[in-house]
Amino acid sequence: MTTQTIHVRGKHLEKGQVRDPDHCPVARALREAGFPRASVTLSMRIDGVVLLQNVPRIHQQMRVENHDLYRRITAYDYGGAMTPFTFTLELPETTT
Repeated sequence: MTTQTIHVRGKHLEKGQVRDPDHCPVARALREAGFPRASVTLSMRIDGVVLLQNVPRIHQQMRVENHDLYRRITAYDYGGAMTPFTFTLELPETTT
């Protein structure tokens, strides 16, 4: 398993769109980090789980258990302010 730090910066926040899985600040940061088709949704069944869609290295969907990330996205989607932050993804090793 490898890790990758994702930086959600001011430019992602400025252009981010509320409740839009393809254009929210986190999706924009993921695209900049090398996941060009990334989409972000929250699990409605499991608190604290963020689902990343269209991520090739992880077979299209990745479940991220990160309560801080979940809380930040939820607050943003309901009108709260989001400030720049970072989070770490654990990615499977690539196979050849």
